Amino acid sequence: MTDAFRSHPAHLWHAGYNRFLCFWDPHLTPSLSQTDVIPIPLLAQELIQQAPFLSHSQAGAAVDGLLVLGPGKHLEEKLTVPVLIINRDGSVAHNCINGLTVAASEYMASHPQTKKISLTVHSPHHFRCQVQSSESSKQHISFTFPSQKVPINGLDSQDIAQAGQNFIQSMGWLSPEDYVGCYHVGNDHFVWRLCAQNSLIRATHRDDYAMLSQIHAHLKQLLKGDQLNVHLCYEKESSQIKTHQLLHIASWERGVGATDSCGSGGVAATLCSIDACGLSSSPTRFCLQGPRTKSNLWIQTYVDPHSKVISTTVTASATFIARHYFTHRSISKH
Repeated sequence: MTDAFRSHPAHLWHAGYNRFLCFWDPHLTPSLSQTDVIPIPLLAQELIQQAPFLSHSQAGAAVDGLLVLGPGKHLEEKLTVPVLIINRDGSVAHNCINGLTVAASEYMASHPQTKKISLTVHSPHHFRCQVQSSESSKQHISFTFPSQKVPINGLDSQDIAQAGQNFIQSMGWLSPEDYVGCYHVGNDHFVWRLCAQNSLIRATHRDDYAMLSQIHAHLKQLLKGDQLNVHLCYEKESSQIKTHQLLHIASWERGVGATDSCGSGGVAATLCSIDACGLSSSPTRFCLQGPRTKSNLWIQTYVDPHSKVISTTVTASATFIARHYFTHRSISKH
């Protein structure tokens, strides 16, 4: 561990019931294309190695992940900011909506005159999104992606969805009206959407996370690697809600495990609901809730009836908590 790292400041943020430590690395650069292979600079490499310790409460920062930001560069007439997302087990995340909300908030707090940026995630998929701040200090994360499924580790997403569905059925958890899908939202997600009847029965008799961990383990073995995030969701009905659909979601994230909030998983869950209920050309607004949390994420989707391209706008916010220093003494506990 270098002396420079021991005295390196990090900002502690809270977003979507997740906590993140945010670092700056002047050597982290954005990718120019989907095929670019950008090396990970030394500071970021050290953070990857130390992530399991730095994420633990023993270091004074019990967090869900680490973020590394690089300096913004103007690419294709857009201010592009690179972001490396590190899970608490040290694996590199392909996307994280809550983490990107923090990254955008951190950058805009450091550059008060900046109101619009493009974030590019340092990962094999080079996921990009457009971020714009509003007067209410919330970050509006907007991105567009095609609705078709993509292969994961050489396997077709429909085959993966079918394998997961067969496993759920073999465990006696599946109802015929349930819907299962596999989606790519910068990262890969398996979503099990409960029908209304099954959700009422399950909500009182089963543990969401215990089931999700078993599904995750099965799919991890199938894919010969930890590739998928796994989610269970169902819509909560309310006669008082007229403007949006309330979506309950429980998530098991790769590299994290059980989590109270998963933004990209929320987007995948809304896509699963659209698939289950049929495509709609009118905008659909979802409000997400976790098993132990209140409403924390707003997602609006629009399906173009001709191209079938889905436009998704996520509205989220982040709160700065404190500046954090990792001293020689705290590192020596490792």
